Amino acid sequence: MLERRSASPDLKGVDRLMRIAIVIGVDEYDDPDLLQLGGAQIDADNVFQALVDQNQGQHHPEKSLKLLSPTLAELRGALQESVYDHELTAFTFFFAGHGLVVGGSHYLCLRDTRLDRLAASALSFSEILRLVGDAQPANANIIVDACQSGGVVHDLNTVINPSLLGETGTPSICVIAASMSNQKAGEDDRGGFLTRQLLRCVSGNERIQNSRSHLNLIEIGERISQLVIDEYPDQSPVCWGLNLFGTSQFCVNPHFEGGEPSYVYELANIPPASASGALVRGEAKNLWRMAEDLPSGFSPSSLIKEIRSTSDHLPPKGGSRPAFVSGLAQTLPQRASQSKNVMCRSEVLACCIVALLKDTEKSLEAREVMSELLDQFVYVTGECIDIAVSAIEVEKFNILSNRGGLSDLFFVPIRLSKLLGWVSALGLIQDKLKKNIYDVKSKIEIIIELYKINYICSLASVSEEQAPHILISFEAIRKFSLLGAAEPIIGCYVNDFVSNHGRISEPGLKGADILRFLLCRANGDYSTAHSVIRQPSELLSVLLKWISDASLDEILDPHMKSLDHESMNVFVPSSYWDFGDLLIEHGKNLSFQIGGDVGVGIFTVEDFRGGYRDYCQDEIKKAKAFDDDVVQCGAILASMLLPDRVPWSICTR
Repeated sequence: MLERRSASPDLKGVDRLMRIAIVIGVDEYDDPDLLQLGGAQIDADNVFQALVDQNQGQHHPEKSLKLLSPTLAELRGALQESVYDHELTAFTFFFAGHGLVVGGSHYLCLRDTRLDRLAASALSFSEILRLVGDAQPANANIIVDACQSGGVVHDLNTVINPSLLGETGTPSICVIAASMSNQKAGEDDRGGFLTRQLLRCVSGNERIQNSRSHLNLIEIGERISQLVIDEYPDQSPVCWGLNLFGTSQFCVNPHFEGGEPSYVYELANIPPASASGALVRGEAKNLWRMAEDLPSGFSPSSLIKEIRSTSDHLPPKGGSRPAFVSGLAQTLPQRASQSKNVMCRSEVLACCIVALLKDTEKSLEAREVMSELLDQFVYVTGECIDIAVSAIEVEKFNILSNRGGLSDLFFVPIRLSKLLGWVSALGLIQDKLKKNIYDVKSKIEIIIELYKINYICSLASVSEEQAPHILISFEAIRKFSLLGAAEPIIGCYVNDFVSNHGRISEPGLKGADILRFLLCRANGDYSTAHSVIRQPSELLSVLLKWISDASLDEILDPHMKSLDHESMNVFVPSSYWDFGDLLIEHGKNLSFQIGGDVGVGIFTVEDFRGGYRDYCQDEIKKAKAFDDDVVQCGAILASMLLPDRVPWSICTR
């Protein structure tokens, strides 16, 4: 049975967006070996009603279709009639019924499907993907409430492999499957468990977020997965996708609090058949592979480079660049959430924000999208920090790597400085955005106490890449009036720095160089480690700035002689729009030397205090975009991700 909905009196928004849905529910099967169902058609009725409702799903009510227990031929005919007649902004495919994995492919069972000839009588998931690729919607949303539906992930190779999908294939797809490939999908007389939670999200009974006018399927899928697992532990939904043509708008966000939406995303979506769409498709394979690899670990610099390498080829005007980055920002963090690194989700989102930083100089669309993503960052990072802190509260050894060994002597101090840096960065960003969503102060207090109890011997100055972590931490600690509580922490960093005569490593040290550095550090002889030692050091400038502002001169002044002729610098970029570049080409190194005459010679903390005031502050304020709070938020994130730069712009007192 095929059903269309009569036209709504107001289709203005629908026509502009052109969202079409194909909704299938199969209860009845001709094959006696396929169990008759009782909830699939209920699911289809409810989902179709929600999707064509102009206050919810906003899919086109006339062009969208509902099919109840169709044959394979009927479904194929309906797909061809609906999908190929229109220039789609979004295409949604929903299926409720039986599903099976055979030969590594997932098949949807229709009324006339026969188990003894499944490939000929059922609809393969790869066929759906080929159809989507041929139709070229800007975004495709696929929801499968069927047993073994997690097997559809195997078919996603169709998206990654151009030889299977063809050159016309769209790479922007989001998929929710009801269960793992070896699990059943549960239902009762009210319908499927997955579909029930989907409808709760669409209707607003379950709150997702309140910062954007529309919800995308990935963020809905994240919430659904947890809701289903909590209620039915034997069923684990699968959510996976990548939006390369801009942010997917699956349905209206009932909890949006921003007033009238700006329609930035709606107007900025990249048409797949356009020149910009062709450029994105050309990079799709690399981007899908990058997304696939995120859970096993990633390099922020490599991710930013990959995003920029594609976006830089898109036209600077028209919204293509911010649309592309916005789409990634809605899907990549979800993939990153599967990483053992609990901060990975936040770090990936920060990479997307930093990749937009340069474009905010000349693009209003980029600035608006970046502001939206910063709001998202606040929520995501708060969740990640809660998980991270809870983990080390429960077990202090959770800070160690799975492999353990000597490398933890190097990496644990960096992890500790980075965790405090991230929560502090969140506090500074909230302040610049004039938001107070996450209680940063109490979390910093908890971290400080945990560090003093469990990790006091690991608060060591080992690498230059700790410089931005420590500076950002200090600024947040000062802002929240926690200097007294944090004094032992700065004491540890300073004492370790002095004890090792200012010898710290270059940022990004790896492998054998780490071992060589640790051996030299253990025996106090750095004669064989010159190539891995950082000189001049910006970390020393950071430590002096902390001591100076906290009026703790007595901690370092007696030891200045042991650091005689140690050089340090304060790097100031010409423009903070460039602060997310992998290589900042324009800027100044403002130099200091203890007991020397390079740059500003200093002998006491007071000398540094005066030198920084007279020598650095004006230069910092001269940098372009110094007064731009959105840009400064991006600069803070860039320094956390690319720790060869320090955001001195936050220190202009």
